[in-house]
Amino acid sequence: MAKSGISKQHPATQHADSWTHHESQPLTQIEYNIYSFSNDDNPRACWQKCGSVSQPQSAIIHAQALFKSGQYKKVEIKQRYFDPQAQRNIDETWHVLEKNKRLSMPSSWTLMISGLMAILAFSLAYLLTL
Repeated sequence: MAKSGISKQHPATQHADSWTHHESQPLTQIEYNIYSFSNDDNPRACWQKCGSVSQPQSAIIHAQALFKSGQYKKVEIKQRYFDPQAQRNIDETWHVLEKNKRLSMPSSWTLMISGLMAILAFSLAYLLTL
């Protein structure tokens, strides 16, 4: 019995349901769009599309060059592909380059460290009263 299609996971997403490729349907072309966000503190600053390529390596090289120029706070690469099941284009953030922000500890870590310090302080106080 001949197979009418090949069942595959779409390469652009790991969470999408599998879809069937039939010989009559062409495989979707993935496009990588590069967007930048200006470095100045202008309240009107917005995202600007800087280019579009078909190869992921080219997208990364282009995005890194833009980011290293120092003109942008953030540079993003978005994957764009056509989902034949949903019959629409899908845009997903694929890679982000941004200046390091001040590191902040998650609240759970802060709470845990505070609790440990309180236990240590009470233990020391108890030991000193003996």
